[in-house]
Amino acid sequence: MRPQDPLAYLDLQSLIEQAYVDAKYDMIEYRRDPVPPLPPPDALWVDDWLRKQCKR
Repeated sequence: MRPQDPLAYLDLQSLIEQAYVDAKYDMIEYRRDPVPPLPPPDALWVDDWLRKQCKR
């Protein structure tokens, strides 16, 4: 941008929300284990994190 150009604004929240919808993240079933399964230490971490998020 040049110094005389007006400031450009980007509504990041709308962009993030649209990406979430387009990627269908709201359709993920977090109560099930992923396929293929995660290694045991990662599976434990994910399970703990999802429980804290009330997803499991």
